[in-house]
Amino acid sequence: MQYLNGQYLYSPSDLIAFMESPFDSAMERRLLHNSSLKEKMDPKVPLLEHLEKRGHSREQEFVAKLKEEGRDVVEIRGNNEVMADATMEAMKSGCEVITQGYFLSFI
Repeated sequence: MQYLNGQYLYSPSDLIAFMESPFDSAMERRLLHNSSLKEKMDPKVPLLEHLEKRGHSREQEFVAKLKEEGRDVVEIRGNNEVMADATMEAMKSGCEVITQGYFLSFI
């Protein structure tokens, strides 16, 4: 989750975190506006960091497989400020698969 130019920028991981724990999501949002809260957070767990890396690797393998199958895959990458626009364009174009899409909130 990021806060850029008065807008919240959400990653797919942020949306999953919200679905699993709205409280966790709310705390991450508060952290964006008050960095002193970081010192009160639990330390990183090595096992969870390892699992996260494996998850990213698995995602890359899966996207490669979809491309090999000839699926219409759009990967959203690059500058976070334009990623939301790229996601909307990919959705409007009707592409079959969008990876790492971003959405903005104007709240």
